[in-house]
Amino acid sequence: TLVAYTGQGIDAFVDTWYDQSGNGRNASQPTAGSQPFIVHNGGLTTLDNKTPSLGFQRTGSSDKQMVLASKITGEPYTFITVAVVKGGLPIHILRENAAATSASNRPQINIGKTSMRYASDPSTTSGYITVDGDNDFIASFLSSTNGGTADMRFNKSSVHTFTRGAVGNGIRYIGKFDNTSTPLTMIESWIVYESDLSTDIAEIEKEITRPIGL
Repeated sequence: TLVAYTGQGIDAFVDTWYDQSGNGRNASQPTAGSQPFIVHNGGLTTLDNKTPSLGFQRTGSSDKQMVLASKITGEPYTFITVAVVKGGLPIHILRENAAATSASNRPQINIGKTSMRYASDPSTTSGYITVDGDNDFIASFLSSTNGGTADMRFNKSSVHTFTRGAVGNGIRYIGKFDNTSTPLTMIESWIVYESDLSTDIAEIEKEITRPIGL
């Protein structure tokens, strides 16, 4: 229906991504040029398996991104996303509230075609984990709190754990790129629990991916 409405070669955008939890933490983007795609060049933006998704991209100096009405600060939190990332440069699927040049403590998940990283506080070196980001994936991050053990998961398996070294300053953005042009990245879901779900994460990931066969 969206494709029929927009027509061939036309784009359609999303200005609000509504919070399904009932807590009213919608993500929005009032600037037209920064709104993510739902239709791009007359075609619905989807995962590789054709599941409808939002398309994020950086063109020149312009990011397509969503901004939460209020930042999430309730550590520990559990973050989960289902997406497909095109291109070798990472998208900050989850990003802190600080400016790009800030030395503040930054909770953020970076995922590119070849690597996944949690870029965190200055006292923590989390490193890069090799991933196949060019295919549909589910990525999860269980943050712990300052001094606790954080866990990064990719396609339902733990790929990296490390000790948190400082308190993060909050999560605010969905979809933010490094300073370069980047191919489309499709995000199907973005979920944050303000609690540590370590004991339940395997079952949660299973249920989230069951409808799309991932």
